[in-house]
Amino acid sequence: MCFIEFKPMKFMKKREKILIIIGAGASVDFGMPSTNDISEILRNLHLYKIKDNIDLYNEIENKVTEYYNSSHKAKLIKKTNYEEVLYVLYYLDTLYDPNNINPMLALIRPFNEESFIKNLKITISQYSSSELSNLLIDELLKVFRDKCRNIQTKYTNELNKLKDLLLKLSDKYEIGIISLNYDDIFYQAKPDLFTGFNSSGEFSPIETINRKEWNFIYNIHGSVHFNMEESGNELHKIFWRDLNYKYSGNSFGRNLINTTEGIALPNSVIITGYEKAIQLQRMPFRTYYSVLDRLIFEADKFLIIGYGFADFHINNALNLMNENRKRNVLIIDYSDDSQDPIAMRNNNFTYNLFKTITANGYEFVGRNSDYRLSAEEFKKNKEFEVSKNPDYPLSFWHNGFKEICNNPKLLLNELKL
Repeated sequence: MCFIEFKPMKFMKKREKILIIIGAGASVDFGMPSTNDISEILRNLHLYKIKDNIDLYNEIENKVTEYYNSSHKAKLIKKTNYEEVLYVLYYLDTLYDPNNINPMLALIRPFNEESFIKNLKITISQYSSSELSNLLIDELLKVFRDKCRNIQTKYTNELNKLKDLLLKLSDKYEIGIISLNYDDIFYQAKPDLFTGFNSSGEFSPIETINRKEWNFIYNIHGSVHFNMEESGNELHKIFWRDLNYKYSGNSFGRNLINTTEGIALPNSVIITGYEKAIQLQRMPFRTYYSVLDRLIFEADKFLIIGYGFADFHINNALNLMNENRKRNVLIIDYSDDSQDPIAMRNNNFTYNLFKTITANGYEFVGRNSDYRLSAEEFKKNKEFEVSKNPDYPLSFWHNGFKEICNNPKLLLNELKL
């Protein structure tokens, strides 16, 4: 009689998924401009001179700043930036377009238009504000594309460190990246990431929606690789192109996105300024955003790098992180030595952070010290500030993204806890 020995099959353990959210703070160490830098870049362009040689962008920024400084409350918590100035430019079209159907004009125009113009002390034509906003966006993209073309030569060491970090993360986890930036730093570090675009540069919403595998990067606010081209019946279809491609700005040739509320928004390859949730209603942005909830539910861990929690449409999605099970959240940011630790900080960042992620700032201590340190001490010790509540595991790194790329073992160890 012949006996057959049956051996139990060995099943590979299912790898955990980590969702990485990257904001502007993830890119500054690679030469990309910060929010303040972008404001300075646009401020110095002087693209639209108007009455008395006044530049429209700077005049609007100055007026908004004066307004905030005149208010005690706003002076403490509010400072304008380029996205806000761009939004003002979008909204000016509402005030000056005689064909506009914004219902608010029934109340605003009769008693505000003349005093508004006198107060601004400038003359704006019906289309000048939309022209300027489109030109500013084109110029901004030129800056980002130039900087992205130079990363591999000017920031070779930093890029190699990022490649190593992503390789180590990929060895341990299935990775997915949601980029809120326009640059392609993470794509350059890991060019096998799925973008939703095929080899011809055409976006595939069905493949993106149905995709089960991870190893992707979705530029939810646009990319230096996006270009608007005519295709079939579409005049502004977005394609993915190599950085050496001859990109078409064509600011003055674009149609605007006219909303039901009566505000005209730019038809652009990047989403900037306010009303981002409305601007997302185009391909590929709409598809990227539509799969975000599913990705958050699927993820086992979260790594948030350089994000200021200022985009409420992103915060609303991230709010689902603690919905169905306990999952580790790591936040990589940079704190000045003079800043308080998270446990004692009271500003817009921490306010929005704790509205988005379930945790209590008063429950934070040092990972190794088990008591509160200053931000300077956390940085010096290369130590995470962590929530001591085991139901809401949240870790905060004060020392910036560059330092965590130099010490990937610290990140990987924190993810395991």
